Amino acid sequence: FTVYKLNALSYYFLKRLVYSKYITLINIILNKRIVIELIQKDFNVPNIKKNIQLLLNNKDKYKSQLKNFRKLKSILTNGDHMPSSLAADYIENIISKNKN
Repeated sequence: FTVYKLNALSYYFLKRLVYSKYITLINIILNKRIVIELIQKDFNVPNIKKNIQLLLNNKDKYKSQLKNFRKLKSILTNGDHMPSSLAADYIENIISKNKN
C-alpha cells in the first residue's frame, strides 16, 4: 500500500487542480488499483495495520502485487531498454537528421 498525507491547504488545492483516478504510479499506469492508497484521513494506524496484515496473510494478494510490479517494470523499461536510453537514442536520431 501507499500513503500520502499533505498539509490540508496543499491537499485542498491539488485536489481541485489535478484530477487523477489514482495517485500511485503503478495504479495510474496500469489503470487499476494494484496497491491501496491511504490518502489524508485514510492514513491512520487502523488502516496501516489492516493493510499490512492483508499483505502478510493473503499470499494471493501478495503474489498478485509482485506480478503487477514486474509488469510495470516491463512497461517502463520497454523490454531491456531503459527509458533514459530510449530518450537519448531518439534525441540523437533527431540531431543526426537535422545535420543532413
